[in-house]
Amino acid sequence: MPPSSRPKSIPLVSIILPVAFILIFIGVACFVFFAGRDGAAQQAEARAAVFVRHLKSANYEDTVKDFGGNTCRCPAELGWVSYLIYGSGEEPNLAALFGRDFVSGGMKCKKMTSKAQIKTVLDKPQDYEVSVPISFAPGQGPWFLPLDTAYGYTIDKAAFDAFIANPDQKAWQGLTLRMRNDLSPTSCDISPAAQKLITRNKKRMAELGIINQALGDNPKDPATRYITPRAPGLIEIAPGKTVPLSDPDLSQKLPRLASATLRLHMVRHDQIHPFTVFHFVLSDPVLEMANGERLVMRSFKPPLVER
Repeated sequence: MPPSSRPKSIPLVSIILPVAFILIFIGVACFVFFAGRDGAAQQAEARAAVFVRHLKSANYEDTVKDFGGNTCRCPAELGWVSYLIYGSGEEPNLAALFGRDFVSGGMKCKKMTSKAQIKTVLDKPQDYEVSVPISFAPGQGPWFLPLDTAYGYTIDKAAFDAFIANPDQKAWQGLTLRMRNDLSPTSCDISPAAQKLITRNKKRMAELGIINQALGDNPKDPATRYITPRAPGLIEIAPGKTVPLSDPDLSQKLPRLASATLRLHMVRHDQIHPFTVFHFVLSDPVLEMANGERLVMRSFKPPLVER
């Protein structure tokens, strides 16, 4: 047979390479699928631990990157950094824990039902609640302020004493925004690092055509009286005589946060991306009173409204 009429042989490599790629793809897909089934809870806990470490480090950039969602839920007006600063007025808030070297205990992880929509075959939304016990050494936890004081209003000595006698009353109002590490006039100022992230987020939102009109505080309107937390208000100890809350005679009477549970809602949209913090709450708070006793707070949750 003439050479030109012989059937051309297909190079072996042309057969092996496509088959190899297919097998590798199947192997990776199986690994991702089964690893996700068996190790998702551990991965959620690991990412929660990273978030707590970043929170303690007082690094806004790293902490903000740990936030994210797997459903269509935009972050607060100022971006995710809103949950790390008092000036945003976002409740719950982590400003009182930001940069603090609190003790974090053993985590507990619980699977949650995901509400994320599945858009592609690769999507496999996962939601977990990771509970992180936190505690402070005696005398080191954030102070817990009277509600009006936390929003910059002056209160009289009688109102201050009533709060000291029962700080748990309506504690759910601005709960985490009333926890302060600093009682100075600059305690609620926004740092340059946080402002950088705020400016970046506002620019992005403007490009998307999203404009938010912030509500202003109105002391006479119960609906808008408590919008923006401020440096602690003054205490009127006698008619016409006020002193700052930082005065040792007053501050030493304030209760402090002794312990609580930080519950993190960890999510991811597929098996490839890492878990992120979608939402959080600070629950089961315990206060350290001035006399050293512990007060288990019962009113940290808003009352249920019957309809």
